[in-house]
Amino acid sequence: MAGFVQENCLIYAIFAKKTIMIQRIQSLLLLIVVAANVLIFFFPIATFENENLFYVYHLYIYQVSNMVPGSENLFADTMMLPLAAGVIVIGLLALITIFLYKTRLMQMRIIKIDIFLNILLIVVFFFFFVNTIETKLETTADYHYLTVSFPLISLLFLVLSYRAILRDEKLVRSADRLR
Repeated sequence: MAGFVQENCLIYAIFAKKTIMIQRIQSLLLLIVVAANVLIFFFPIATFENENLFYVYHLYIYQVSNMVPGSENLFADTMMLPLAAGVIVIGLLALITIFLYKTRLMQMRIIKIDIFLNILLIVVFFFFFVNTIETKLETTADYHYLTVSFPLISLLFLVLSYRAILRDEKLVRSADRLR
């Protein structure tokens, strides 16, 4: 019986140590970034509607879809692929960064790249893709604000996780200096 308890305590100690590592604040913040980048695929970002020409288009991160049955789609299916690839890369970089907790400097570099890509995605999306669609359809976008907020949430939590990692690095350096 005593051996069984000791084995379970050892297993619990190993499990508890791994659980603690994933609960660092920057890991949770990066997990929110991953969740925001996954959720953006399931909701439309904007709707383009023109009652005079009888069309309704939904803009997703991966496609522009015509919601009127039987009518042709004016946009190629591959038009939004660069944005979808950008969102996937941002999410994957954030996910990879979670597991690099032993190398804080590498985490900080990857998060800087992720922040740059996220800003680039926001700028390209709103100033190029939406303008192109609005010009072609001769209407304005009706944004779905929940979905529009996902890239902004991702950017905010990337900056917060960068600051948390920087704070950890400063703490480790100050502790090394005291030795």
